[in-house]
Amino acid sequence: MDPEMKSLLTVLLDKVERIEANMATKDDIARLEDEQRLLREEQRQMKDEQRQMKEMLSFVRLKEIGRLDGRIDQLAQDVALGRNPNAA
Repeated sequence: MDPEMKSLLTVLLDKVERIEANMATKDDIARLEDEQRLLREEQRQMKDEQRQMKEMLSFVRLKEIGRLDGRIDQLAQDVALGRNPNAA
């Protein structure tokens, strides 16, 4: 093979390898962007679930506070009337 032709072929192969490497890099970037989008969506879903759990816990706490408040009122009334609060 002619040395000049061999040199041109080597340069051409180098350029092809760089183009392939660049395409692989672009594919990696696209894949990472997809993963990032999925992670953001999962994070949004987790925040929504966390908000729902907080709302549910707040409701349960308020319900429990109301129950305990009623029990305290009952005990205070029993004491005021001279009843034994432990008899109930």
